[in-house]
Amino acid sequence: FMPVVAIRTEMMNELRTNYNKVEWEAVSVFTTHDLSVLDEPDLVPEFCNVSGSDYALFYPGEVNELHGLQGIGKSWICYVAIAQALKAGRDVILVDPEWIYKTAMKRFCNDLGVPPLMALKHLTYTNNFDNLGELFSQVEREVQESNKAPLVVVDGLAEVIAMSGRNENENSECLEFLNLYIKPAARAGAAVVVVDHSGKNMNDKDARGASSKMGAYKGAVYHVKALKHFDKETNGLLSITLTKDNHGSAGSRNKVRAHLVVTHYKGKKTATFDICEP
Repeated sequence: FMPVVAIRTEMMNELRTNYNKVEWEAVSVFTTHDLSVLDEPDLVPEFCNVSGSDYALFYPGEVNELHGLQGIGKSWICYVAIAQALKAGRDVILVDPEWIYKTAMKRFCNDLGVPPLMALKHLTYTNNFDNLGELFSQVEREVQESNKAPLVVVDGLAEVIAMSGRNENENSECLEFLNLYIKPAARAGAAVVVVDHSGKNMNDKDARGASSKMGAYKGAVYHVKALKHFDKETNGLLSITLTKDNHGSAGSRNKVRAHLVVTHYKGKKTATFDICEP
């Protein structure tokens, strides 16, 4: 029989031993890292350049997000970013459950002026979700094989989450989806942009669904609002407001960082789409 005091003394000695071991292991692991990263410049947004300025909207190597009411045209912000990247010879992967390839190519080449050969060479497009795991594994492989940090756009996050069999309102299921399918491309260096819907209230600045999604976005998060709705014949204006920025290089929070300006010209079938300073 061992006295209670002796048992407590033995337990405390074991705790001290384990504590010292953990502390030593933590220090040794840290010292094996490459400390040259301390001299690297701060991460800044590289994709979706704002006309008339020296800044962009989306960070490479992070998950960025756009959200706003359904049907206001927020996807066009991503299309402009994609067109800019393609014209610059950057690889782009577009995951889109809503469109078909023919429509996507017409948007980029006819509406946004991307040379067709550049689109053929640098754009990977898919709306095939028969095997979601293999699809995003392919996305990750293409990102790793790219010479420059590519742009990955997932246009329709709620739809893709549903296709995976998960509930967008459940925190654990959303985090599981983002960790399995979305974050690996960002860790490989891509600028990942996901497009989501906000609540039905036009003044709601948060994306709908589980709140855990917001915590998973370490890039820039923007709320998109229609100041003037546009269609095939009507000019329009969208505001792009920064609501979250972990790196602090995208601008001031809760400030409008850019406008999407849609302009139609008489006698022409197409319009111009410009990301401009507010």
